[in-house]
Amino acid sequence: ELFLTGPLEVGLSDEQARHLLLQEEELPHNKKENTLLNTNDLIVISGGARGVTAEVAVKLAETYQCSLLLLGRSPEPKSEPEWLVSLSDAASIKKAIMESAEEKLRPADLEKQYQSILANREIRTTLARIEQTGAKVEYRSVDVCNSDTVTNTIDLVRTELGNVTGIIHAAGVLADRLIEDKTEEQFNKVYSTKVDGLESLLSATNNDALKLIILFSSTTARLGRKGQIDYAAANEILNKQAALENSNKNKNGKTCKILSVNWGPWDGGMVTPALKKLFADEGVGVIGLKAGAEYLIQEIESDGPVETVVLGESENILHKIPLNNYSVSSAESSDLSLAFERDISVNTHPFLKSHVMNGQAVLPVAVIIEWFAHGALHLNPGMQFQGFDDFRVLKGVTLKLDENIHLRILAGTVINKGDVSLVPVELRSDELLHASAIMILADSYETNVLPQLQAVNEKYKHNQNEYYKNGQLFHGKDLQGITEVTHCDDKGIVANVSAAPQPSIWMTQPIRSSWLTDPLIIDSAFQMMILWSFEERGIASLPTAIASYRQYQRNYPKDNAKIIAVVNEQTDHRATAAIEFLDSKGDLIALIDGYECVRDSSLQAAFKKNKLDKKENV
Repeated sequence: ELFLTGPLEVGLSDEQARHLLLQEEELPHNKKENTLLNTNDLIVISGGARGVTAEVAVKLAETYQCSLLLLGRSPEPKSEPEWLVSLSDAASIKKAIMESAEEKLRPADLEKQYQSILANREIRTTLARIEQTGAKVEYRSVDVCNSDTVTNTIDLVRTELGNVTGIIHAAGVLADRLIEDKTEEQFNKVYSTKVDGLESLLSATNNDALKLIILFSSTTARLGRKGQIDYAAANEILNKQAALENSNKNKNGKTCKILSVNWGPWDGGMVTPALKKLFADEGVGVIGLKAGAEYLIQEIESDGPVETVVLGESENILHKIPLNNYSVSSAESSDLSLAFERDISVNTHPFLKSHVMNGQAVLPVAVIIEWFAHGALHLNPGMQFQGFDDFRVLKGVTLKLDENIHLRILAGTVINKGDVSLVPVELRSDELLHASAIMILADSYETNVLPQLQAVNEKYKHNQNEYYKNGQLFHGKDLQGITEVTHCDDKGIVANVSAAPQPSIWMTQPIRSSWLTDPLIIDSAFQMMILWSFEERGIASLPTAIASYRQYQRNYPKDNAKIIAVVNEQTDHRATAAIEFLDSKGDLIALIDGYECVRDSSLQAAFKKNKLDKKENV
């Protein structure tokens, strides 16, 4: 990890490394019936009764007519004096303030009183809007960081509005400064509002049967922003706390909807006109107040990951990016049992003679993927193989000419995640772990998924099939799947490839008579990335990990396919790419997201030794 350019955040447990992935997802178009909350619920919301929090509170009241307790820093609302009631514009209000003052006001004091009047009016308006929905509401001026005050306030309100069933922690402040200019006091103010505020709310509701916990995090936690080191740290703690609360609360049949939303900038609240202009210059859209509030209701009523990232686009269209939640805990993945086993050699699996490096046969990653799919389905008949996440090669399987290796495919107990089922799988020989993944099964395939990758435009400059002869590709006759490389430039590579023959042609006693994937087409994608690597840096590459694979058709075509690989990032030692597999009609067969390969100049010498070493004389 130190010497590879990888993700900023990595989790290490047992023999596996994990990192978070952002995956784009559209918001649901069909409205579901709102059933999680009702009139008997009391939701405590930190962040006050103005701006973003106000719009969320009103939307909750409109949707559920639940009772609300709003906690904010502003003083509790009060009636206005007669001289102020009829005034609305800034000039007349400020003039009236000066006329009613007992002594001459400094400009700063005048502005402070004016802003206090605006805040008071906004809070009163919010409370009136909520009451018009038929919901009950209370506002209390509280320092959310003071645990005792928060607890006492909530205890007092319980006598009137009932027990707390949900909390929404939306409080936050900013003090943007570069690290060298930020004071400890500024850091603590930003940090404690988020972190200590959440601790206060959780402590005050420790004995309540909560069915909703919503935390307002920020894209700053996930993506970073200059001058906001304190805000980034605090919001990332909210993200991790949400995951922890989800693990602790949703046990033994208990259910509590827990969500940490990494919001992009809203059109209100802490986003000033100057900040909005900065976001616009960066190409970042703001989230409309009503659009954001409506989205939150959709999220409350839907199944999904604990942590999501939500960005605004033009015309306040929301763009939801849930963090890939198809991961399993160490406890869930530790209890694996034998799905099937195989003794492999170059005689029983002759295709291995076409996949030789450094004088030894190497089990292709594409075949491991195929066997993992079989292993996941072994104890789950009737389901469909939909893909996998977090595929990792930990130690390649290599064989000498006369060697036989006993391999075991292990599969875990199925783990249900909404509409899909997850099955942890491993490939082992003796006690050596070679590869692992989380396979995804479902009742049916996703439909109407369209290709997204933009094909590269520059024509491939070299002769076709030259790459199988000049040492760039080590693949023998059985695995020479690329029929034509059509395009290649620094952004990616495009090629037409052939389908694999029946499994019985490649091996004796195949697991099934037909493929679940197509190992030749998939391996051809990896070969294309080798050619791309040679074209860009003059060095070879090999696959090491695949973050995500999704299959959208039950079977690959029996003749050919088109592959588009688009490179996301590259260094001298590593590259990542997205890869689409298309049929002759241009329909999407499958998609790889987060393909990762290692690039090393020493691989070329190993590629050229693509004939099995002869048996040694004894």
